[in-house]
Amino acid sequence: MKKLVSILLVALMFTTVFCSCTNTSNESENTTKNNEVTQQETEILEKDFHSIMELSEVDYPTSNEDWEYTIYKDLMGFYEKFVVITKYIGKETSIIIPKELDGYPVLSIENLSTRTESIINSVETQEGLLCIGNSAFYGSDISNIKISNTVQYIEAGAFSFCQELNEIEIPNSVKCIDMDAINGCNNLEKVIIPVNVEEINGFVSYRSSNLVVFGESGSKAAQWCAESNVKFEVMK
Repeated sequence: MKKLVSILLVALMFTTVFCSCTNTSNESENTTKNNEVTQQETEILEKDFHSIMELSEVDYPTSNEDWEYTIYKDLMGFYEKFVVITKYIGKETSIIIPKELDGYPVLSIENLSTRTESIINSVETQEGLLCIGNSAFYGSDISNIKISNTVQYIEAGAFSFCQELNEIEIPNSVKCIDMDAINGCNNLEKVIIPVNVEEINGFVSYRSSNLVVFGESGSKAAQWCAESNVKFEVMK
């Protein structure tokens, strides 16, 4: 009888240990899967400007001799903090958007000048900028713009009523060109839009009769031009 009880106890202990190991293994497997999902989501969201802005909060507005800007806390954790430039107050007519201010990366620019104050005629953005925001160069005198290949969004009114602008090339990094982003530019004759652009929201309503959009056959740009009666040519 004692021998039978001993055998049953050993069997029970073995079963408990086995189940425990199995549960630990399952938990480890689930944790790995969850980590994999998190990494995938992180890769998708990383450096997507709109996602970052949705989960950020204003730290403080500030300025220096050339720029007014706001520093944000990045609650997603990709950056400790980041900068949105809100106005150019310098004296130069040719400007390069800084990569950093106060040691924090510049992710967006918006409302840099107004029609009455504009002195800017040439702009270059640097790697790391993710967004050319609402009315960034609205009504300015820019005739030359070089957009870095990290910009994802060109938002409403970004280049509207820039009467000196003759040509603009959208980089491959851009996902979306928003409503009236390049509207009312009477001398604009050439816009190059890559196939990577996923969304075009009526980026030009009032336009020069000489405007031609260049892109790839079957692209979103080609589709939009056909629907909007804008001349389109396939890039060679």
